[in-house]
Amino acid sequence: MINIKKTISIVILLLGFFQVHSQIHSGVIQYERRINLLKRYPEMKMMLERRGGSTIKTDLFSLYFTDSSTFFVPALDVPQERGTGWFTTTNSYQENLKTKERLMKLDFLGNFLYVEDSIKSIPWKFTENKRKIAGYNCRKAVWQKNDSTRIYAWYTEAIYPTCGPDGVSGLPGAILGLATEDGSLVYFAQSIESKEINLDNLTPLFKRKKALSYAEFKQTVNEMISQNERMKGLVRNLLWY
Repeated sequence: MINIKKTISIVILLLGFFQVHSQIHSGVIQYERRINLLKRYPEMKMMLERRGGSTIKTDLFSLYFTDSSTFFVPALDVPQERGTGWFTTTNSYQENLKTKERLMKLDFLGNFLYVEDSIKSIPWKFTENKRKIAGYNCRKAVWQKNDSTRIYAWYTEAIYPTCGPDGVSGLPGAILGLATEDGSLVYFAQSIESKEINLDNLTPLFKRKKALSYAEFKQTVNEMISQNERMKGLVRNLLWY
């Protein structure tokens, strides 16, 4: 006679096994970023309105990942629209998931600065809200960045390494959707491809002569702000933290 309870237990274990082993451990995620310039830079509303044209800026990015490293860069095969100049950035991140070290290539007012830092820990709060992004089931998490800024993230455990766009991570899986509460900045994954990643092909994107420490970078930024108050809004939105 078949033991029903035992059979059900075996089925549950098998389902759990296949779910774990179907995780993607290496591949590339393609993101679209949309920035509402009027919301992002309210202090520059008059300037943006005078220049005319769309106040919605769209760019494409790629996140390459393995179990040990991630590379977030502007999409290599798609020309980046740069008509809005200083109002938007195309930062890149190279992260070592084992040592928790990162190298940032920051698009700072038309110039690139290289900054070495550690991967930051973000105090995410989990919710029961769920949605599907690029065909993957995602769960919503919230980060109260400060008194006036809340960040929403949707992540999937189907992609193993903790990673995400623009250097934001810290969830049990890959972030496929990332947005400020006011909708001024939104990232959404457009596609996910599971494949082997050759890190040697990506490392040259981060060649540099000298990298600043995070403390040195902050000092440089503060000095530039002290010389031009109008830079505050641009600098404020350079990094997530």
